[in-house]
Amino acid sequence: MRFDQFKRGLWRRINHALPIRWTTTQELALRDPGCWQELVPAREADWPEHIASGEVPYQLRQYMPPKLESKGVLRLHKAWVSTQDGWVFTKGGERVLNLSGFHRLHQIAPRVRLPFPRFHRRSLPGVTLSLLSTWTTQNFYHFSMDAISRLHLIKRAGIDWREIDHVLLPVLDSASARRWVEAAGIPREKIIPVRHGKRFLVQAEHLICGSFPGMRRTCSAEAVEFLQGLRHFAPAKKPRRLFVCRRSHSRLLLNEDEVWALLFPLGFERVEPAQVANAEQVFSEAEAVVGVHGAALTNLLFCKPGTKVLELLPSDHSYPCYISMAHHAGLHYDALICPSTQVVERPIEEVYDSNFDFTVSREALAGRLVALGLTSGARP
Repeated sequence: MRFDQFKRGLWRRINHALPIRWTTTQELALRDPGCWQELVPAREADWPEHIASGEVPYQLRQYMPPKLESKGVLRLHKAWVSTQDGWVFTKGGERVLNLSGFHRLHQIAPRVRLPFPRFHRRSLPGVTLSLLSTWTTQNFYHFSMDAISRLHLIKRAGIDWREIDHVLLPVLDSASARRWVEAAGIPREKIIPVRHGKRFLVQAEHLICGSFPGMRRTCSAEAVEFLQGLRHFAPAKKPRRLFVCRRSHSRLLLNEDEVWALLFPLGFERVEPAQVANAEQVFSEAEAVVGVHGAALTNLLFCKPGTKVLELLPSDHSYPCYISMAHHAGLHYDALICPSTQVVERPIEEVYDSNFDFTVSREALAGRLVALGLTSGARP
């Protein structure tokens, strides 16, 4: 036991002493033009300036990048893929930064190294496709938007499943996630499942990896269009109004019952997507959605264009994930920034996941419902 502890401590010290090197797809393309295939050029963003109740709140707008980076597919020989987050390293040990949503963050980049020693590595012959990314083994939004949607780049590149021998796929314990895998047509016999918290390091003879599909905290139009094209639903027999709850360990709506008392007479039904047999179908039937910011709102992908959406966001965790999704999906979106129990001042680029709960003002909520035209309705 003491020897094992000594050995682990020794490897840890060696790892921290190793130089940290990184590169980008653009730099790799200069060295070897054949390794990078640009598929979506860089361009100016076309984010909305207004929502139903007025201008886009500053809390959301500050995280919406004015320019969108180019996207494409990278091919590397003898490359490494490390941890559930899918960090990609070249054969020589350089980390490829812009395959992750965190490539601009100075807090993350210096800490990520190619592990040493590599006794537990797995060598993969042939061609390996990586769909791994940060948080994709923990969160349905990231699984959908950061992992599965990368396949739109693989499709644009003209890569066929017959060319691929292995697929590194994050495992998320969710029926909705499993339906994504089935809808995307990923061959089950080629999947190498990667689970949260498990040691993982592979070296691929030939590695294929798509760019991070969007920008950090926002979705791309191409990713939204691709995912929407994977699922199709029968027309709704009767329009539904949904109040999407959040059942988690953080960012809870403290006065949910008070909110529900306002929504119930307007014909809303309370739903918890994780507990619904086919949440995708339910959202496809919605004419209006009021929901707490969280991964459950990923199901907005399945709403028909013109669906009215009101997102309730805690002031300590106001990110534009779903305004960007709603914009690309043609939804009629509004937002209500609600006071958190505590707000922490931090740099805009800091990695931060707030734990503070929040409350909704009944008067403010009523005003947003008026702005969306949701002032009357019958019980479903």
